[in-house]
Amino acid sequence: MEEERVITHLHTIVDSGDILVVKWNPDDSHLATACADGTVKIYASTSGNFIRTLNCRLAADAMPVTALQWRPPTSLAKTKNVLVATTADGGILHWHATSGKILHTIRFEQENQVLCVDYDVEGKYFAVGCKDMFVRVYDESTKSVIAEMAPGWGDVIGHGNRIFAVKWRDENTIISAGWDNNIIIWDVRAHRAARAIFGPHICGDAMDICGNRLLTGSYHIKDQLQLWDLNDGHNIFTQTVVSNNRPCLLYTAQFSKSDMGSMFAAGGSGSDEAYFYDSDTLRPFGMLSNLTNAVYSIDFAHASNKLAVASGDGSIRVFEITRNRQDEV
Repeated sequence: MEEERVITHLHTIVDSGDILVVKWNPDDSHLATACADGTVKIYASTSGNFIRTLNCRLAADAMPVTALQWRPPTSLAKTKNVLVATTADGGILHWHATSGKILHTIRFEQENQVLCVDYDVEGKYFAVGCKDMFVRVYDESTKSVIAEMAPGWGDVIGHGNRIFAVKWRDENTIISAGWDNNIIIWDVRAHRAARAIFGPHICGDAMDICGNRLLTGSYHIKDQLQLWDLNDGHNIFTQTVVSNNRPCLLYTAQFSKSDMGSMFAAGGSGSDEAYFYDSDTLRPFGMLSNLTNAVYSIDFAHASNKLAVASGDGSIRVFEITRNRQDEV
């Protein structure tokens, strides 16, 4: 007997404008979306009902919300359902999503942009990547910078362009990537890079970690989808993602969460599709096609095999992936 994965569409949430990011909250009851008009919108995940809008605009002109991250439930902080949003006009905003109240705002100089954010597993710290090529680490309780990883220069390893993805591997290690085609592994204790992997051109939340494997999705016309061994940096898997002779330039890539990364998904522009893979066989088992705009964000639920797909057509499509046993022929 072998198992076949079945992708079932549950419902679609229709909004207006580009939806750049979608994130399930820790108990999977809500979905948060980051929008190009400078707002975050909260929806009930099961019904798709709209709950509220969080206005993240820091100036008269509306700038996109670039990244979202829910504070982990393991955090010692008393307030739950805290959502962090970063903006293209240099903002880091902490929201209490349940009440819609703003808890804290960090504002960078206007010419900088905050492009990605991630919490450590305990919610004690969060890291951001910026247009100015710095990775900054903040203490969650004080909202103060406790470490800065600077751009590269000369023989010193560091970023040479905007940073679009940042992930905590463990309490002492952060991994970041962006426009400079470099994945940088940072030693947080030393405030410097330990090593780098050259190749992926990251233009969104297209990097994820599962155990010792690193998943990357590149905004390239070939070799977009890749897996790397974090122990020594060697490439495990590379595939050119193409459909009907149209390459998919990837904006997003992620492992599933509830089943220890047994599958991964990626999506982007060009072919405007999302692709689903088995992590063991490295074979695709499904594809979401016939979209009218780019797939900007994919997020798996925490406690089930549901996932949300957000695109530039103003929609969030919610799916469930199940396994069916098939008799071998």
